[in-house]
Amino acid sequence: MSTRVQIADLEVAREFWSQVSLQIPDIEYRDLDKRLKFKSDQVRALVMGSDPLTLSFRELNFLLRSSFASRRKAKEILATCDLDGLREGVASLADGSLTIEERTCVLRQHLGAFPSAQMELPFELLHDLYPDTYWPWSKWIWNPDSDTGALRLLVNEECELFGDDDFETYGLVCSASNFLFHTLASAGLGVDSSSPFSFDIFLAGVYATYMSTVLEMRMTREFNQIVPGAVELAARLLGVYKLEVGV
Repeated sequence: MSTRVQIADLEVAREFWSQVSLQIPDIEYRDLDKRLKFKSDQVRALVMGSDPLTLSFRELNFLLRSSFASRRKAKEILATCDLDGLREGVASLADGSLTIEERTCVLRQHLGAFPSAQMELPFELLHDLYPDTYWPWSKWIWNPDSDTGALRLLVNEECELFGDDDFETYGLVCSASNFLFHTLASAGLGVDSSSPFSFDIFLAGVYATYMSTVLEMRMTREFNQIVPGAVELAARLLGVYKLEVGV
């Protein structure tokens, strides 16, 4: 319990939740959660329900467009990267006998020309495959170059997120996310303990709230009028914008 208290800044979390709950109403919150679960089910079906080494062009495109980091680059990635290499990289993510580094290295290698996708997509797909075990790591969640992001806003300064390499850092991000998930759920701050994806939505809401505040201070009213609202921005960040949920 003491570790969680040291990691989570509950006062800040409450302040953010008071804003997030206004900008993302409950019905929209539940819809985002539904879409994230559907996306996870689709990713699991493609990677675990069949042979990922035989993924079609269309299926690879779905996986790439499921992440904010690779969505806009999906066509370019498919046009320039070795498709069999991408398939092998996706297959490795589901191999439980491998370490995190081994699971992600093939996909990261083949995405080398696309730094954002290289960093974020493998960890986001891991989260889709094992939502109770692995957490996403995107720059909007935590950017080590600037030490900013939704996660940094919610943890105390004493919480260490920097590791010696990407994989140690990812382990620290996962540990902090897991503590926050359980702590916020216990505190009733917008997180449902039965759905890890509710924490993803909370993080996206925190980032959307932070960005809207910064933009209001720095940009013109005309510019702010064309910026997506919190619900749309959260959906984009979470890779479920315009995702149609099957019946």
